[in-house]
Amino acid sequence: VEIAKRTGLSHSTVSAIVGDLERAGLVQTLGALASRAGRRPQLIGFRDDSYALLGVELGARHISVVLTDLRARVLAFEERRHPVRGDPAGTLALASELIDAVLSKERSALRRLLGIGVAVPSPVDSHAPGQLSELIFPAWRGLDVREHLLRRYLVPVVIDNDANLGALAERWWGL
Repeated sequence: VEIAKRTGLSHSTVSAIVGDLERAGLVQTLGALASRAGRRPQLIGFRDDSYALLGVELGARHISVVLTDLRARVLAFEERRHPVRGDPAGTLALASELIDAVLSKERSALRRLLGIGVAVPSPVDSHAPGQLSELIFPAWRGLDVREHLLRRYLVPVVIDNDANLGALAERWWGL
């Protein structure tokens, strides 16, 4: 009822949308609220744990991997020092190892995984988003981080510059 009031959508439209979100596992009915007259309004709650998101940071000398719920609460975290700049094959292998480690810490995380976000200390070309800048990472010439992760985990992979993603995190969560 409150969603319909705030959005100006009809009750039937809101009910249809909520039904779709329930079938997708994103919301659940928490119960009925008290009402003075008519049908009792239903309280709907967001299911934070219905899906998981994975973040990977490739620094110049480290790899960090975090698994979160939909509210960005950390479920598992792994980090290792590694010479990322000069060892692309080792970096991809270690990144996969760390991803597998955080996924194994949370039951059914791989089945619930919506996607992977990757932060890289390199400009990202929208025409080749998985390839690191050859000027900054010459050893990575011809390698595609995005394709590697797509093939292995079969979920969408988004890559952006670490500074851009840091600014986005600051915007969403502050310090």
